[in-house]
Amino acid sequence: MKIYFREQHLEQLDAACNTPGAGSSFTIVHGRRKVGKTTLVRQYVKLHGGAYISITTQSSKLQLRDITEHLRSSFNEDSYVPVFPDWEEFFTFLFYLSKRRRFTIVMDDFLTLELVEPA
Repeated sequence: MKIYFREQHLEQLDAACNTPGAGSSFTIVHGRRKVGKTTLVRQYVKLHGGAYISITTQSSKLQLRDITEHLRSSFNEDSYVPVFPDWEEFFTFLFYLSKRRRFTIVMDDFLTLELVEPA
């Protein structure tokens, strides 16, 4: 899908994700509903590589299994991606991986995670 008139937003995402000399970063994309945030970040991941994960209300076990499979297919073969027994292990994995290399993971509807896993 071609995105029109959003080049500036894609450039801002690129600048946030690829600041020279700045290790890993955490970027939040926010705005009103139905303005194209998801389409924008999906396009960014398509152009620059990375993984797109949507947090849903299905059980944590199923989501973590799906995330494991998705990350294994998104990263190259030499990247180890474990099975995540819980969200803490998932975020610990991201933390340690971010110390070794840069990568992009988009977590859409992140606030839904509180409904699935209040802890």
